[in-house]
Amino acid sequence: MVMAKLDDSTEYGSIKFLDLFELEEIQSIQDAFAKATGVASIITDTNGRPITKPSNFCRLCRDVIRKTEKGLKNCMYSDSVLGRVNPDGPNMQPCLSGGLWDGGASILVGDKHIANWLVGQIRNEHQDEEKLLAYAREIGADQQEFRSALRDVNSMSIEQFGHVCQALFVMAKQLSTLAYHNVLQSRTIRERDMIEKALRDSEVRFRQLADSMPQLVWTADPSGNVDYYNERRNEFNGFSQKVNGNWEWAPVIHPEEREATIEAWKAACQTGSPYETEHRIQRSDGCYSWFLSRALPVVDESGEIARWYGTATDVDTIKKAEQALNEAKKIAEEANQAKSDFIATVSHEIRTPMTVFMAALEFIMEINKDLEIKEALQLANTSSKRLYTLLNEILDF
Repeated sequence: MVMAKLDDSTEYGSIKFLDLFELEEIQSIQDAFAKATGVASIITDTNGRPITKPSNFCRLCRDVIRKTEKGLKNCMYSDSVLGRVNPDGPNMQPCLSGGLWDGGASILVGDKHIANWLVGQIRNEHQDEEKLLAYAREIGADQQEFRSALRDVNSMSIEQFGHVCQALFVMAKQLSTLAYHNVLQSRTIRERDMIEKALRDSEVRFRQLADSMPQLVWTADPSGNVDYYNERRNEFNGFSQKVNGNWEWAPVIHPEEREATIEAWKAACQTGSPYETEHRIQRSDGCYSWFLSRALPVVDESGEIARWYGTATDVDTIKKAEQALNEAKKIAEEANQAKSDFIATVSHEIRTPMTVFMAALEFIMEINKDLEIKEALQLANTSSKRLYTLLNEILDF
């Protein structure tokens, strides 16, 4: 059976019959039921207002009773009463308008009464024709036409009509079940659509955010296949997208770091550990720049990797500054070593003669007996020691 899709704004308390079923399909079922059982049939709302077109209505009800204002009002009231909720079986009683036998069953969604399926317009052996004719006078119908139409009404025993009403009850109950399932299905579809829309909106916001970032942003599936790059990819030379939507990225990496980068990415995907490596990437002008590439896995509720999110940050300026600093450090170390070598040489060339000179003065002072010469030697010895101390301070600085 074809079912209508609930509108997104439809709430449980405001659901109507036609929110749940296609009128054309229901009409065909109702027509077939009326034709097979020989009874009149119609589906109304809970107030007795018709939803479907009448099926197999007798001339008495269609062209006589319902053509009068009072008769139509009484028919609608009778239909509303006849369709009252009865979970134990169908309702069967004489029509409160014309007196013909009618039956009815309610159609529910959960515990909400949304429609009545009514059948009947049947004569049986217990009805009083004169009482029926008196009703014609009461509603202002033409008695002769009423009598003629009454003779055309189908006759059926109470027992047989009870079987028809029981079949009606089963079908109405089935419609109620289908209606309830349709509500659940529609809600599930609506919730799924809302989730999908939220995901699409989130994806759009993510891409907008990613495109505004100075880094190269990318995502990959659990196997490590890169399936997204932000617009920064256009600033590089070598990216290509495969037929399946995944991206080929290895050619972008400098040949000297390419193999190490591939192995580092494979290891991260196999172990689920954070990915981090430095390598040179070729820009669109053909020049290579240093980048720091990082990626973290996002896991699902079971702890399995659901997705990888990664970035490649330009560290070329930092890298070149580090290289310049290393070069300067190397030059400084070489200069310092040269200074040390020079000082060592100078120290040897100066300290050795001074040591000999000072030793010679000490020796001469010991063997010389002349006081004037000894005073001169003493002065020379003191000065030489001061000079030696000064040289040590200079050379050891």
